[in-house]
Amino acid sequence: MTGANSSNRGMMHFFLLLAILALVLYAPGCGGGSKSSRSGGGGGTGTGTGTGTGTGTGTGNPGDAVPIDFTWGTKFDATQSWLQSKADKIKNDFAPGMWVATEGQMYLRNQTFKNGHTTGNVVYDNPDSWSIAGSSAAGKCSWATSPYRITLAGKAPCDIFLHEFCHGQFVYHGEEYSCSICVMAPYNIDKGTNKQHYCDNADCIGGSHCWDNYILKKYSAWSHTGAKPGAAPACNVTIQ
Repeated sequence: MTGANSSNRGMMHFFLLLAILALVLYAPGCGGGSKSSRSGGGGGTGTGTGTGTGTGTGTGNPGDAVPIDFTWGTKFDATQSWLQSKADKIKNDFAPGMWVATEGQMYLRNQTFKNGHTTGNVVYDNPDSWSIAGSSAAGKCSWATSPYRITLAGKAPCDIFLHEFCHGQFVYHGEEYSCSICVMAPYNIDKGTNKQHYCDNADCIGGSHCWDNYILKKYSAWSHTGAKPGAAPACNVTIQ
């Protein structure tokens, strides 16, 4: 009896060990066959809150580039479709143009477009014209006001915006009409020049190169290598 009882106890201990081992191996969340409660890789969970109403968006990283947040307005009561088309132009033409012209050192960030607002940073005049009211020019900059104000004709291209922006932002109150490679030269409507370049002392065809004489006085750490900066950062345009 003593031997039988000892044998039975040994068998019980053996099966008990098997049961414990099974629980350890196959319990949920432990050991082989279980699934981790955390997904692999990944980083933060930050969410974007872009409010642009124009189509298209930039994908570039602005890094330490200087952001420009403007209020845009109109001297007339614009239709929603007109406002939408200009919001698209700001996002897909003006913003990439500024990014390239400044070699990735400045960008249009958050833009607010207010219908009938005449005191913004940029104001549209003559919605379907190449020239502003009372002038043959496609744009002008009132740099003596604080802040400066740009006026654009409804059909003004990126060249004109960059030209007037240079007058205000970089305090260039002259003209460079003889430097054909630069946005400070006249815009050719027939040729649709679409320049995205501010000249320096190495490539200026005129005599008063923008980069060295004006831009570096405002942003002394900027470089001018001629290299393309890659994709422009996202530009958000909100129509109000």
